[in-house]
Amino acid sequence: MLQSLDLGHILVMMFQSVVVAVFILTLFRYRKQVGMGGLYMLLGLMQVFQVLLTSSSYFIDVNGLMISPGSTVIFSASLFAVLLVYIKEDVLETRRLVAAVILINIVLSLLIVLLGLNGHMDGDVLSTELTKYYQAKGLRTIIVGSLTLMLDVFLLLFLYEKFARFIPSLFLRILLTMLVVLSLDSLIYNTGMFWETDNYGKHLLAALVSKNTAALIYTLLFYLYLRFVEKDRIVTDLPGLRGIFNSPTYRQKYELATQEKVVLQQKAEKAEELSKIRYQEVVNCVQVGVFQTSPEGSTTYVNPKWCEISGLSQEEALGYGWLNSVHPDDRMQTSDGWRLAAQNGASSTVSYRFLRADGSCRWVLGQAVPELAEDGTFLGYVGTITDITPLKQYEEALNVSKERAEESDRLKSAFLQNISHEIRTPMNAICGFTELLAIPDLSPEKRDSYIGIVQHSANQLLGIVNDIVTISSLEKKLVEPLYTKVNINDVLDDLESVFTAKANERGLLFQLEKNLDDQNALLLTDKTKLTQILTNLVANAFKFTHKGYIRVGYTPEGSLIRFYVMDSGIGVQPKAQQEIFERFRQADQTIQVNYGGTGLGLSISKGLVELMGGYIWVISEPGKGSTFYFTLPFNV
Repeated sequence: MLQSLDLGHILVMMFQSVVVAVFILTLFRYRKQVGMGGLYMLLGLMQVFQVLLTSSSYFIDVNGLMISPGSTVIFSASLFAVLLVYIKEDVLETRRLVAAVILINIVLSLLIVLLGLNGHMDGDVLSTELTKYYQAKGLRTIIVGSLTLMLDVFLLLFLYEKFARFIPSLFLRILLTMLVVLSLDSLIYNTGMFWETDNYGKHLLAALVSKNTAALIYTLLFYLYLRFVEKDRIVTDLPGLRGIFNSPTYRQKYELATQEKVVLQQKAEKAEELSKIRYQEVVNCVQVGVFQTSPEGSTTYVNPKWCEISGLSQEEALGYGWLNSVHPDDRMQTSDGWRLAAQNGASSTVSYRFLRADGSCRWVLGQAVPELAEDGTFLGYVGTITDITPLKQYEEALNVSKERAEESDRLKSAFLQNISHEIRTPMNAICGFTELLAIPDLSPEKRDSYIGIVQHSANQLLGIVNDIVTISSLEKKLVEPLYTKVNINDVLDDLESVFTAKANERGLLFQLEKNLDDQNALLLTDKTKLTQILTNLVANAFKFTHKGYIRVGYTPEGSLIRFYVMDSGIGVQPKAQQEIFERFRQADQTIQVNYGGTGLGLSISKGLVELMGGYIWVISEPGKGSTFYFTLPFNV
């Protein structure tokens, strides 16, 4: 049965809170000497007692309210320990502690359920009424408790970070954060566990009263510790929730490293007060640029590393001479920002570029803080510049890679849409007219017409498949030229026999220009591939030429022979004249809609030309036609 306790028991629970807080703060105070292992062990034991007491021990203190020392004393202290590490330590340490507390709580809750099942089987384990209630809930206890704990930790860090921006008092920040978190914890946990019970209201009221009282006690103790014991190490630049619950980015790792360097620099400033010579030796050895200024912001000292990064000598850097080396695009913003910070006596953090004498640029992160004498007199600024050029280059390379990947995905998607359309069109014709050919009383004229359509569609489909196979083979370097002596005049004659009828049908002038006689028009090349290149270019010219002419020819140029296909068609925009030779590319998105095609013809031609040791390019003016050139070695 539950026992009623008087005021003496309440005092005992308050004393327990003080003892637990003292243990936590003592282990935290000496963490640099003995490590964080002691604190982790204490929090692990606290989780054991918290889970056991929450599932077994409740006491009536006032008006029949049931209060658990596990939730009131130990659970509240665990949250305060998390907040303490969040305030004083870095992102990685906070992440470890949060993960450890949540994992231990889940494991212990699961053990309680398993032990409860064992108790049911043995039948001779003593338990209270609430113990039986927790055992009966089983999985519900684990889910509600674990989810509530994770929500508590998230709200704890989130609210403290938000309050820190608007409430200057450290005591009020901690108190408000804990009151809100513990109140919400009481509401969520008791609702999840005791909603259907008759004592739900008393459970909730007891939790609110006891946990908020504990919040006040712990806030006072932890504030006194932060105010008087570690007052010189208050962290004002919080790591943020993103740093706690996500893996740190390269930028976050860099910022943590920068903060450590700033701490080292502050220690060096204290060393300067003891020995100017010793300070200079330390500053000259650090791997960041260090500078000092007058109260007005004029530079009075820079260390050798500063000169190495900026490319300036110490004499050139003094006063405001360093601004002359700042990149013109960054100079005004950097100068105005620095002068404004100097006027207000405020800290400054800015990134900018140094333009060195050799023309190279170095990105730096400049940081400066006010330098104060012991009596608070403002002496000027001390600051650092850190070379972040590799980081900037990495960011730029990452952006370029991202844009290329996005463009590649877009092109592949467009290609798949185009190829599916190009394949379905002839397939539909083949399937449709094949069915019509099965009609018994079909006239010979219609049968011949349908057969012609099926044959044309099949050839069209075969061409698409051949293009896909060819581009894949070129990409995997599976294609090898078969060199033989070829009469290029005969190749042009073959083109004429293929395209003359089409030119007459469309009212276009189709001309061949042969600049060598048959005896001198011999070329050691792959005839099939040369024919394919010219056929692709001529077919392309017919596609985009509605009136005028198409000329095909060649010109010997020393050790090379230059082929050309000239038309009076729609032309190519300047920005697209390089892109159209890439896989899946067309001059613009309207080409597929108005003219069709897979976007592989020019890419195949480029691959075949380069395979045979040549080069392909285009000269075009929108609305006035295009001329596609390619060269091949003039070997006989």
